[in-house]
Amino acid sequence: MIEKYFGEWHVSETDITLSGFLEINNDTKEYILNLYSDKPLQLGPIVAQLENYIISVRYNTGTSYNSKSPNKKTMKTSSYIEIQFKKYL
Repeated sequence: MIEKYFGEWHVSETDITLSGFLEINNDTKEYILNLYSDKPLQLGPIVAQLENYIISVRYNTGTSYNSKSPNKKTMKTSSYIEIQFKKYL
């Protein structure tokens, strides 16, 4: 059975609050933490809080351009992190 919990996680070292969800797989006894930010992130401080429990980490950051008019473009950078770790916290 898989449970999902949605919320926010504050990383004090970077003073950034991330939104996302925690997925708990009761069959495999693993957690997967999915976090999103509308800013580029430093992965180190986030991973450091869970480093003894981590199985794998996937990280992606990207930049997109939004344009309301042909003469004015805005750039948006966002980040996504997926951390898989053991249930035994």
